[in-house]
Formats: sequence, structure tokens, C-alpha cells
Amino acid sequence: MTGRLRLAGQVAAVAIVAALLGLLAWKLTQDESAVTSQLDKGGSPAAPAFTLERLDGKGDLGLESLRGKAVVLNFWASWCGPCKDETPLLQQGWKRWQGKDVVFVGVDVKDFRGDAKDFLARYGVTYANVYDGKGSTVGRYGVTGFPETYFVDAEGRVRYRIAGPVEDAADLDAGIERALDAGVRAAALAVIALVLAAPVGASEKRPTAAELESELVCPVCETTLDTSNAPVALRMKAFIRERIAAGDTKSEIKASLVDQFGPAVLAEPPKKGFELVAWLLPLAGLALGVIVVGLLAWRWSHARGGDEPADMTEPLDPALERRLDDELARYEP
Repeated sequence: MTGRLRLAGQVAAVAIVAALLGLLAWKLTQDESAVTSQLDKGGSPAAPAFTLERLDGKGDLGLESLRGKAVVLNFWASWCGPCKDETPLLQQGWKRWQGKDVVFVGVDVKDFRGDAKDFLARYGVTYANVYDGKGSTVGRYGVTGFPETYFVDAEGRVRYRIAGPVEDAADLDAGIERALDAGVRAAALAVIALVLAAPVGASEKRPTAAELESELVCPVCETTLDTSNAPVALRMKAFIRERIAAGDTKSEIKASLVDQFGPAVLAEPPKKGFELVAWLLPLAGLALGVIVVGLLAWRWSHARGGDEPADMTEPLDPALERRLDDELARYEP
């Protein structure tokens, strides 16, 4: 009986240790959120959204309401020693960057509201602070200790993270500049996209005669209109100018000519359907012809290479060879 009790106790102990190890592994995986893991890999994860109570009593503050500005997001608590050291530096940074599309937001975590308010008053903090007593934001950002600071760009993506206290103004400014540079790049890409798209839209709505003549083919001589002087090509050019003056778009003018002469007037293959097959079939036939000719030439060259030339050095008949030797000997001195 004593042996069974001892065995049962050992099994229970092993089960408890396994459960504790599993709990520890789960906690570690929860702490390593998608934000921190992507940042460690060089990514720019989206900042998890939140809406929390402001500590200054002015209602709630949502992170998404700050979109369009770089956000310095600082996680802290009044009982945190290193937080006391970095807070004056953050306040100075706020004064330095205020009015430059940069917002500072403090997130007070797992703390008493009263203690948090006293802390802010003691250090003269004037930037916005919100209260997260339950720590709902900690796991989603991957905060592993206090303080930690995240730098969010104007598009709402985390660009940089300082794990631990901000120790000097240069580190703080470097994180802010990363967030701002990302926003500038995004804006520049958007402007470039608009600039590149503008000529395409303008070309469709306000086409030029030269543009259309290079994209349409004369149905008689089968060359583009800009290189043809055939009567029908001249008539098509006049029609194009008339329709441009009337305000037709490029697509409308092309559709009118296709309706009159068929899809062959387009200087580009149709996108789908039978017309595309009709366009590609001659090209496929030409390619097949080239392949066949190439194969025939290859076989012919190999066939010729395999024929051995006739042996031009066959031995003479012995009797004839003796007669030739005798005749040659008569002329020797």
C-alpha cells in the first residue's frame, strides 16, 4: 500500500511540473506578440488599436484618431523606478517636437489612477496619458517590462521600439525620425502613383491624333496610320480628328473604327476571345515553321556528316603494279 502511495505521489509531482512548464511556455509565447516578433525580423507591424480613458479627465483617447501623425507610445507605471528617470526626458522631447506632426501618448498600466495622476503632476507632464489598469494593451504590443516605448508612423505602423528606459534625447529623436521618415516615404509614393496615373487618364480622356494614329492600322496596307498615305488611311485620320474635336475618348474612337473595319485595325492584339486566337495563330504558325526548318536542317547536316567519303587509296592490281615498275625502270639512268 505504501509503495502505491509513493508511486501516485511521484506521478502527481511529475504532472504538476509538466503543467508548470507548459504554463511557462504559454506565457513566453504570449509575451512575444506579433508586434515584437515582426520588429525583430525587420518588419513594420500594424500598431494594435485601443481606446482608453484619459488621465486628465477629458474623455477617451483612441490610437486611430491620431492617424496622420507620428506617435511616441510610452508604457509606464507610477511604481516603476526607471519610469521616474525617463519621464523628464520624454517631457522635454514633447516640448521639442510639439507642433511637428508628432504626438506623445503615455499608457499607464496596472496602476492606481490616483497614483498615476500624482506622478504626472509631480513631473509636470503635459502630453496625453491614458489609463490601462487591467493591462489590456500589454500582451498585444509584447511589452515585457516597464518602461517601453514604441514609435508609430502616420499610417499606424510600428517602426521602432526601445525596450527599457529612454536614456538620452538622441535615442528618442532617432525613433521619432524613423516614424516620420516612413510617413514621408508613404506620402511620396502616393504622390508618385498619382503623377504616373495622371497621364494615363489624360491620354484616355484627351487623346491626340498622333497617339491614335500610332495605335491604329490601315486595313488596306496593314501599316500604322502614321506611316500610311493610302486613301482609306487618310480618311481614317480625318475621322480621328473629327471625333477628338467632338470630345470622344480614345476608347470610343477605337470602338467606332473597330465597328467599321473590324479588330484588325488595332495595332495590338485583342485581350480575349476569337480575335485573340486569330491574332496569335499566324504567329504560332510562323514559329512552328521556323522550328520545322531548323529540325530539317539539323537532320540534313547530321546525315551528311554520317556519310564517310569514298576511299581514294585502293591498292592497285599486283600485275599492273609490276608492269608500271618495269616501265619506270626503263627511264632510270
